[in-house]
Amino acid sequence: MIVLGILGTGIAARTAMHTATHSLQLAHPGTDDEGFQVVFVSQKPGTSTLGGHDIMSAAEFCALEAETKYFNPAIADSRHRKQAATLMLHQGVSPLSLSDPSTLILPDVTMEPGWLLPYLNTLNSNVRIGKYFHAGVSTTVSHHNEIGDYVTFGHRVACSGNAIIEDHVTICTGAMVMQGKPDKPTRIGEGAVIHANAIVIGDVVPGAHMAGNPAKPVDPIQLFGGEPW
Repeated sequence: MIVLGILGTGIAARTAMHTATHSLQLAHPGTDDEGFQVVFVSQKPGTSTLGGHDIMSAAEFCALEAETKYFNPAIADSRHRKQAATLMLHQGVSPLSLSDPSTLILPDVTMEPGWLLPYLNTLNSNVRIGKYFHAGVSTTVSHHNEIGDYVTFGHRVACSGNAIIEDHVTICTGAMVMQGKPDKPTRIGEGAVIHANAIVIGDVVPGAHMAGNPAKPVDPIQLFGGEPW
């Protein structure tokens, strides 16, 4: 049996579940669907099932015997995503990247393992993306972009060309990063948050929260409410 654990039980995890079978078939062509088992994994499972899939504790999942075992940390909060991924890696479980068939990845795109790309996403050419990238629906990453580790894009995010997005950046629904220049790319600093529908026209310092059009610094706004996984 080939087992995939979707880490988390929130909206991101439920979206990831819809990509699971397609992604497992890509990783193991020719394997019948009955050869796959997909479960949710939570630190504090409140129920035993969700949407017809079992929910296991992290300890139960790590102890589960399987021919091959994968995980994907489908957790919107990047810090929790890193914590969950680190736990699984320490237990010898391998990451599996998840994507929907409607997602378009053009040539010369390099991605580190563990990404989640649901419906209608587009990655253009000359793009480099780090570990555990997490996108919402209908996002676009244009040409000559460099994206760090544990970066989160909400729904309908547009990242224009010549941008550098550092680790743990969150870009919320409908936001846009405008085009940089080849000799001076737009840089979004580590841990910055670009709030919904903001339009970024220049560099953003690490840890800043930006809102509006054009985007300007605002007081920090908590996004995920300490989302458990």
